[in-house]
Amino acid sequence: MEKYIISIQTFENIIRSLVRLEEEQDLLIERFFSKSSAVERAEMVHLLERYIKQMNQFLSVIEKRDTPERKLPFIIIGCEIEVEDMLNRIHKQLRLVSPLEENIQFGDVSTFSPLGKALLLKGVGSIVKLNSFSGKIKYKIIKISL
Repeated sequence: MEKYIISIQTFENIIRSLVRLEEEQDLLIERFFSKSSAVERAEMVHLLERYIKQMNQFLSVIEKRDTPERKLPFIIIGCEIEVEDMLNRIHKQLRLVSPLEENIQFGDVSTFSPLGKALLLKGVGSIVKLNSFSGKIKYKIIKISL
């Protein structure tokens, strides 16, 4: 992973979010996947472990600076995302949140939702494809910030 420059505030936000996730990981799995199949539960444990591992790798190669820059190279929990609906070219603003988020707002997407799982750790320019009750959805990731 190449060196990446982030603001001190962004670094502190990432650390807080990562510590919270590590503390709540077992609670999240128990609360949201206790009645799920063993396969689905194992997939979520793997997703969270992969996320934590990638975040730790990212933190080991970043450089913190006193800058207003809030861009990130990939989607993390708590970040704001601009996506383009590839069908109608409409841009949407989303925020990826923990399922335990207390301050849910319009445009928030849970990390455990199909869209949240598809977005997590994807980078700018990535295409995310989902099947929904209304058909196939395809989003292009335009911007990521924290």
